[in-house]
Amino acid sequence: MNLIPSFRDSIFKPMVDPMMNIGEVLLDTVFEDGVLKEIPIIGTIIGIAKASVAIHERQLAKNAYAFIKGLQEESVPPERLDEYKHKLEDPKIAERELGYVLLLLDREIYAEKSVILGRMYAAVVDQRITWEQFQELSEALDRMFMVDFQVLKRMRFDAPFSAGVRERELHGAERLRSIGLATGTDRTWDDTAKGDRVVISNLGRLMMEFAGETQ
Repeated sequence: MNLIPSFRDSIFKPMVDPMMNIGEVLLDTVFEDGVLKEIPIIGTIIGIAKASVAIHERQLAKNAYAFIKGLQEESVPPERLDEYKHKLEDPKIAERELGYVLLLLDREIYAEKSVILGRMYAAVVDQRITWEQFQELSEALDRMFMVDFQVLKRMRFDAPFSAGVRERELHGAERLRSIGLATGTDRTWDDTAKGDRVVISNLGRLMMEFAGETQ
């Protein structure tokens, strides 16, 4: 069963039901009650799982819901939405873009990151970032740990990282540098490297714009 058409329909379907604004904690209960089946992509995923929602399908459905929620949190002008909806009527473009997003959602563990991905995609629709920037950001997001958002926040708002910070944050800073969200000189992180620093990169600053409360 092809998920692309139902996913395309879902991202442009207004979440008018007040139950659509429920927190992640209640999402499992809503699956049991069937409320979210009204979203095309959720209904399709549940259909694939036949009578029950398997663990894998349940997680994908959660992530798809979180992605749509993140996308619709952004204020995209109606004319931009209509323009992009028309663009996705081309099967090749829909397959390229929505297929790519579904692959990311399919391997994601944290729904919080799926919300961020949705906000990023809304920025593509609103022409605030390019598709290429979306790909760069989404690949970096895929490789981040949740704790890395706190490290990135410190880089943005506090003094640059240098020797002497906690080991976990050192590992996070190194990881962020390896995926392009931070920049700095090569060094060993020991006390003799006091002049070496790791600071947030332009890509990291852009990531923080989408992180929101995840920070």
